[in-house]
Formats: sequence, C-alpha cells, structure tokens
Amino acid sequence: MTTWIGSPNYSAGRGGKAIEFIVCHWIVGDVPAADAAFTNPAKKTSAHYAVGNGIVHQYVKEQDTAWHAGNFDINQRSIGIEHRGAPTMPITDATYNTSADLIADICRRHVKRFALRAHREFYATACPGTLDLNKLNRLVDQRLTANQQGDDMITANDRDPIRVISSEVKGWDFDAVHKGTWDAREVSAWTGKQWHDFIMQGWVEGAAFRATRNQKMRDYDVLVKQLAESKTKAEYEAVAAQAKVSADRVAELEKKIAEEQANETEAEAIVQQGQSWLQKLLNWRKK
Repeated sequence: MTTWIGSPNYSAGRGGKAIEFIVCHWIVGDVPAADAAFTNPAKKTSAHYAVGNGIVHQYVKEQDTAWHAGNFDINQRSIGIEHRGAPTMPITDATYNTSADLIADICRRHVKRFALRAHREFYATACPGTLDLNKLNRLVDQRLTANQQGDDMITANDRDPIRVISSEVKGWDFDAVHKGTWDAREVSAWTGKQWHDFIMQGWVEGAAFRATRNQKMRDYDVLVKQLAESKTKAEYEAVAAQAKVSADRVAELEKKIAEEQANETEAEAIVQQGQSWLQKLLNWRKK
C-alpha cells in the first residue's frame, strides 16, 4: 500500500510531455532519509516514490514533475523512484520486490511497459549505486506476464480469443489464423487478425479505465481524509474542490467502463460466431 507523504519540491504538470520511462535511484540510506529530504523545501529535490522492504512512500503525483534527475527535460518525461540502499546497506530482495510491484502497477495503470533507466545515464553521479536494473526488470516482467486471473493486466495467452478458438480445433494453425492467412471460404470476411485486434482493443481500454478509476478512488479517499483534518476554512474549501473534481472523474470513468463492458459483450458474441465459422470450415475440410 502506498503512503502519501507529499513534497513542496515539484512542478505542476509535465509541460505537455508524456511519461516515457522510469528513472531509478538509490537513497543512500533508508526511506525516512528520503522523507526528510523531499519534505524540506530548502533541498529543492524530490522523487515520485521511495521504496524499501515493503514500504512505498509517494511525494509527487505522477501527473506532476518531480525534481529527481538533475535534468528538467528528463524530469518531465519520467517517473522517479528512490530505493533503500547505500554502500553499507545492501539492497534487499524485499526492496526489489516492493519496487517491482510498484513498477508493474504503474505499467498497468498507464497500459505501457516503461523502460527502467539509471540516474547516472542523465547526470554525473554513481546513482543508483548497487541497484541491479537487470534483476529489477526481470521481476517486473514476471509480474506483467504472469497469469493474473481477474487482474487489469492482459497477457499474451491469458484472454486471447483467437488462441482459444484455434486450440479447440485439432491441428489448427494458430499463426495462420492470427495473421489472417487461412482459407476464408464459407466464413466471414473478417480475418483472424481483425477479430483479435477488435477484441483485444476493447479489453485493453477497459483495463485502462478500471485501473485509472481505482487510482482515482484511492485519491478521493485521501482527499476525504484531508478534508476531515482541515484546520482552516480556506484549506477546507481547497480540499473540497479537489475532492469534487476527483469524484466527477470517478463518475466519468464509471460511465466509460460501462461502455467498455458493452463492447466486451459484443466482442464475446463475435468470438462465439467465430467458433461456429471455424467449425464450418473444419467440416468443409473433412469433405
């Protein structure tokens, strides 16, 4: 679970730039050291997250620019993650797993597998020290490619309707179906690749909406808590305004999710029709 800490050291928005990758750092200490640095306005530094041994702290929202890479253009195009570790503090498996869980969640919510980059690629520093990015990449990939039943991430074999259909026909060539190169006699003008793209697009979009909705609901819960803790009228009104925007966004996403569910129902009907078409083709081949 992510704990919101907050930092005054950030720039609102990203200057119209998209998030392209994740920059990995090490704290040269433990997570409380990151808390102390990032909440101090005199330090003029921050990251989006710090992780260590099961702990995840967030300082800057992902839609905003954290000051972590020593290069403002890189800051605008990246998410910064600090890791518990130092020359005398080895990076533990628990920290690797905590980071991999966080990165996989970020990738799911953005529906993109972000590359992991070392801080030293952009600035003259030894950071991220002993952090093994190859190991971290493997752990992230394991989480994104595992068969996660009911999860927002879609895997290659998990919910691929064309693979399901073709596997039910003995001896059928999945690759031919997927590429749309199979004999289409007595079947629809739509190729297997077109079925696949149409159906998978709906699932991916639906997953993105659900993941974003879930994050916005978490944001709303945080705002409600802040509302209850407001000490002045001005603070209360500012938080209330943010909470209303958050609630409106959740409602908007709920509507989109309902639309995507309708699309998925339509896609399932196409899959069922496809099974019928393939059975006809199989019967034709036996003649």
